[in-house]
Amino acid sequence: MTNIAELKSTVKVCMFDQYGTVVDMQGGLTKIVAPYLQSKGWSGSPNSFVTWWRRTHFEIGLPMLEILFVANHAFDCIGAKSAGMRTAFINLRQRPFGTPHQPDLNVSTMTGLADALV
Repeated sequence: MTNIAELKSTVKVCMFDQYGTVVDMQGGLTKIVAPYLQSKGWSGSPNSFVTWWRRTHFEIGLPMLEILFVANHAFDCIGAKSAGMRTAFINLRQRPFGTPHQPDLNVSTMTGLADALV
């Protein structure tokens, strides 16, 4: 695990993997966007549209090392880490991280994350 003081001094933004970590973002966005897409005459799958949008529309304008990506799935942390971000794993299900590519911070709750960073 990374030194907390170092993490606090370099991270400028916490980016949350909302899908599964905070809320069911996919279902909510699909429900909201479906009538809009239909009104525009789009006949594709609203679920596929939301998946495409979530995967392709992210720009923050900061160096990757200044972003702390927060997730509760190891694969999300590994992906963010491979992109150059710092990572925090919120172990909501009390499972081992299961990879040698460890997160910078490993906590069991959102409160634990706040306590570690404040």
